[in-house]
Amino acid sequence: MKKSQRFVGFDCGEDAHSAVLLDSAGKFARRYDVVNERGEIQELLAGLMLDVVSEAHLVVVVESTRSHGRIVADVATELGCELWRAPSKARGRGKR
Repeated sequence: MKKSQRFVGFDCGEDAHSAVLLDSAGKFARRYDVVNERGEIQELLAGLMLDVVSEAHLVVVVESTRSHGRIVADVATELGCELWRAPSKARGRGKR
């Protein structure tokens, strides 16, 4: 049986990131704040993976895999998370 997916989206900043975990229905479950340090990001993602492993596969969504989102993207990939990049339209908050 294929596992469902749980999503955690990151709003990446220079010094810190905010992350929002969605529940299995796609609704807000919890918000996390983490400093922009590899070890802190590894700890957060590893903990989330352990929390959802029995029910789902963790998908990490970032605005960009460059610049501020680079460490998040690298850590997610290293830990075996599926990595998605938010479409540019979503990042633009609907602006044209």
